[in-house]
Amino acid sequence: MSTARRAIRNIFSLMVSRPLSKVVAFFVSVWLVRYLGTEELGMLATALGFVALFGYVSDFGTQHFVMREVSRDRSTAGAYLSNFLSLQMVFGVFLFAVIVLVVNSVGHYSRLVKEAIYLAGAGLVVTSMSAPFKAAFYAHEAIHISALFSVLLALAGAALTAGGILLGRGIRFFAAISIVSGLVIAIVSYRVCRKRLVRPRLGKDFRLWWRMLKMSLPFALLMGATILYRKIDIQMLYAMKGKIAVGYYSAVTRLINPLMMQIQAITVAMLPVMSRQFVGKGEKFRFTAEKTLKYVAALGIPLAIGAFLLSDKIVLLLYGNEFSSSIPALQILSWTLAISALTSVISCCAIASGRVVMLAAFNAVAVLGNVAANLLLIPRYSFRGAAAATLGCEVVLLAVFVSAVWRSEVARFPFRDIGKVLVAALTMGGFVFLCRSASFFIVVPAGAAIYCGVLLLLRFVAKEEKDLLRSALRRA
Repeated sequence: MSTARRAIRNIFSLMVSRPLSKVVAFFVSVWLVRYLGTEELGMLATALGFVALFGYVSDFGTQHFVMREVSRDRSTAGAYLSNFLSLQMVFGVFLFAVIVLVVNSVGHYSRLVKEAIYLAGAGLVVTSMSAPFKAAFYAHEAIHISALFSVLLALAGAALTAGGILLGRGIRFFAAISIVSGLVIAIVSYRVCRKRLVRPRLGKDFRLWWRMLKMSLPFALLMGATILYRKIDIQMLYAMKGKIAVGYYSAVTRLINPLMMQIQAITVAMLPVMSRQFVGKGEKFRFTAEKTLKYVAALGIPLAIGAFLLSDKIVLLLYGNEFSSSIPALQILSWTLAISALTSVISCCAIASGRVVMLAAFNAVAVLGNVAANLLLIPRYSFRGAAAATLGCEVVLLAVFVSAVWRSEVARFPFRDIGKVLVAALTMGGFVFLCRSASFFIVVPAGAAIYCGVLLLLRFVAKEEKDLLRSALRRA
């Protein structure tokens, strides 16, 4: 199968599977927000946010390193996967011990929040056992398999959440859901990987362990800095303003995060392709980088404008008047959809080209900036200040990434294509602004149709891109 066909199949798998699962999970999440209310939602969000601080380092960066290395040489898959599986078991025990130690060293969490943290931490450890198999799926560009498991994981979580709501359960139950769903996915992933790709064993090559740990350290630093940057605001908000403020803020992030994950599905699918293409540093890598940035921007920019203009309708429709105070926070965070879309592509190029240490350094500085901005803004503006701090740091981080990573030797910045996206998105935005008093269910599809129509008039999709897409879909 050609690179184009594999890439399109992988993107299609993620872009289709994620909405199917996320639509169900999204509405169950909205139901959960209404069920818990601001106070209990704040406690649950604080517990899950605390555990999420350890989420991206649950494998200490080994997953990304193994995925990149096996993408370049698939004959090494058996050795890497077997030893990664053994290492992940060690990581899990260490990770849970660290979570327990840290949560008991911090005095401001209530007993209920601590218990929820323990349960969610156990769920993180169980779920992390799927990391070696996920690395194998991505390295072999069998992302459709991983996408299917993501759907099953989301649907299982949604079903358990719905059951908990119907049975009147509390936050301990909802915090423990990932234990069950994570265990099921880990078992199924093992069986599929064993049958379709490579037979996983428990490896004991300690020299390879050491090499994996040493080479994964930049990825661990990158993932650690990234998750601190993304999640530290919730813990600071809880410490300074309490659980109700966290409840309002969490309600907004539960709207933004699924959209952001959908945008980033493209870059996730393209990472193994670009990792393999960069070995030769040829035109293929530059072509892939430019086109990925082009189409990710085409998805992120209109979503940001639409979410900003329709923030009040979205919050009131989904959450009701109880969460109307969240509207300004959603208006602020909506712009992160466009900025994070561009940042995710540049980060993908940096990882594929081996600039992980530089990327980790930038994200570490962003963490310090985010903490400083939150310390300055949260005391006065509460969760709105946390949203403003996040947006400000995203803007600065994008500017740094563009100047330091996206250089001429990586790829050309597609200014002309981005300009077409802006023209189409602003045209759509003008329509939405003028018709904002109309029904939400009329404005959204009409705005999307206008956006796509303007892109077609501006010939956003080049002829060679149409031919490539048509050929790849026909053969796939």
